[in-house]
Amino acid sequence: MQNRYVADVGDFGKFGLLRALMGITDPDHGPCLSLGVVWYRPSKEEGPSGDGSKRGYLEPSKQPLYEACDPMLFGRLKEISHTNRDLREIEDSDILGHEQASFYNVAIDVPERHWSREKREARRSEWFKGALERVGDKEIVFLDPDNGLAPKSVPIRLKGATKYAYMQEIARLRAIKTKPVIVIYHHLGRSYGGQRADHPSQMHLWATKLRDDLNLAEEPEVLWYRRGTARAYFVLLDSGHDRSNVIRHRLQRFRSGLWFEHEHFTPLPS
Repeated sequence: MQNRYVADVGDFGKFGLLRALMGITDPDHGPCLSLGVVWYRPSKEEGPSGDGSKRGYLEPSKQPLYEACDPMLFGRLKEISHTNRDLREIEDSDILGHEQASFYNVAIDVPERHWSREKREARRSEWFKGALERVGDKEIVFLDPDNGLAPKSVPIRLKGATKYAYMQEIARLRAIKTKPVIVIYHHLGRSYGGQRADHPSQMHLWATKLRDDLNLAEEPEVLWYRRGTARAYFVLLDSGHDRSNVIRHRLQRFRSGLWFEHEHFTPLPS
């Protein structure tokens, strides 16, 4: 996650989903759950100059289509987009609640060319250790890398690893005593494992890989967000856990509401 993306149309879907899972937007259906957010923020922002410019959803002609889904969220993001596009603006706002959310906003070191493999991996491991210490007591933890889940072609020791979340990091998070529900952002591209694949196929393949690599009892829930660029959100649940049952119920309500009716999110083909 980088400051340039703050308050774009991707953020609207991202925070809309998290607010629904926490129970902020529907407080009559269960307790408000706490949230920990891990920003995968590189020490140096990178990318094309046009990145983060997808803000057409704030235009008056498009406002009704978006604002109806979550009026409070729309208003806050509109304010931030016009003032200071910085992650701290999200953290200091009430978008994710004043007391319910904690944020890990420590930059990931971009490896220097002279660093050994051991040093690169150790620095990354220390960074994630800090994330666990910051958000490990929360009921939901959201991982927000620029590009999502890491492909085999980008080992964790490479410079480009700052843009990805890795299976070993997710496994460390699942191992903590609080057993949070884990939500992972993933940017959908044109391929999976080096082979061209459409978006539904990519999501099914990643869900299966998460289940198998992490020894999950069930495949993650998958949500397909199609505004701006196509993205997926994977929600890792534990069968029979009361907290997971609350999340399942909230996902059902989310899928039957305006977010899907207005086609911001799209049902995933079976």
